[in-house]
Amino acid sequence: MNWLRYWGWRNAQISEGIMSNAKRTIFDLHAHPALKTWLYEYKLEDDHRSSPLFDPFQMQTDLPKLEKGGVGGAVVAHYLPECGITRYAKLLKWLKPTAQMVAPELVTRIEDDSIPNKPFYQTLEMLDRFEAKIAQAQRAGKKTAVAYSFSELQKHLAEGTTCFVHSIEGAHSLGRRHEKTQTYLDHLEHFFRRGVCLMTLAHFFENDLASPVDSIPHLLRELLNWKQDLDPNKRLTNIGVAVVEAMLDIGMIVDLSHCTEPERAQVYELNNRRAKKRPLVFTHVGAYSLCQKEMNPKPEEIIQIRDCGGVIGVIFVNDWLAKTTDLIEVFKDQGVKNIVNTIKHIGTAAQTFDCVAIGTDYDGMTDPPNDLPDASSLQKIVAALEKSGMKAEDIEKVFYQNVLRVLEQGWSNN
Repeated sequence: MNWLRYWGWRNAQISEGIMSNAKRTIFDLHAHPALKTWLYEYKLEDDHRSSPLFDPFQMQTDLPKLEKGGVGGAVVAHYLPECGITRYAKLLKWLKPTAQMVAPELVTRIEDDSIPNKPFYQTLEMLDRFEAKIAQAQRAGKKTAVAYSFSELQKHLAEGTTCFVHSIEGAHSLGRRHEKTQTYLDHLEHFFRRGVCLMTLAHFFENDLASPVDSIPHLLRELLNWKQDLDPNKRLTNIGVAVVEAMLDIGMIVDLSHCTEPERAQVYELNNRRAKKRPLVFTHVGAYSLCQKEMNPKPEEIIQIRDCGGVIGVIFVNDWLAKTTDLIEVFKDQGVKNIVNTIKHIGTAAQTFDCVAIGTDYDGMTDPPNDLPDASSLQKIVAALEKSGMKAEDIEKVFYQNVLRVLEQGWSNN
């Protein structure tokens, strides 16, 4: 089946089915509704409060906002808040004893690394809770579902269902300090069978596979009095190499976001050795040429992603999109401009828009631009790209075709 013909807006078969509604033209590569359902038990069917100001208790990706913004689906990042949060963020460290008294249930939602297997089981519980919230939304009359394979995703989207697929952000979810590498691989296989399509190797803190770059947004760092020293030259551990090779074998997509540049180079090398390369992704980043942050891919990395059929999701956080030396206030209302610039820059660097997508990071405790406060505002990007003269076929690629192609090619055991 010709992929672009099947998924294109102009295909007659699609006119009454998959992604057919002009308001349902977006598939987000990286969003965090599961973090809010995990921490606060929010209902997906409710239209929660949202604000352009930084507010960790708002919800930016509930179903009403997704529907209003034309989001047909998303890769849901299941991020188990790392135990390091209460060790390196001084404000949270001071507040933890109080939280244990007034909100003990909330404290249990943070990674417990006292037992090697505990983070793995906590993450499984997180997946269960999100699926329970989906079932609750269905009972409330919402047309929504979780897909556990690409074929299921195709079916749900063709029926006009707002569909989610599971991913995991941070390999700490595989557990810590296991005596045998095989335990990490067994946990990986379990997640794969559970319907997880993708895993981000690193996050804020070192795990048994990888070390991260500095990726704490400026405002959050100031607010939490965050103190942490990181080595940007770290490489994957032997366990990390084994897990990446297993992911490439079974068909779980490798996300390079948060990884150091040497770690990313190792993954490129491992993938390039294969007879048939897998698509690799950055789910939520900017571009290094526009914003010199270690998390952002450099021009030669954009080419690596293009050449393996992968995709780069553009994040909706100004810290990673534009150069600035202050608290980003000067850029707060320029999110649309910065995101459009980043999308077009990546397309120019790659000489194609086949490797660009959006990965908003909404509800990931980030501070989106004021002009893009939540998922309901996403059509602004579509309009801005149209106004910029970008071809309709390239806009289609950026907003859903590229992500769905990568899921089809990368999420399988072929």
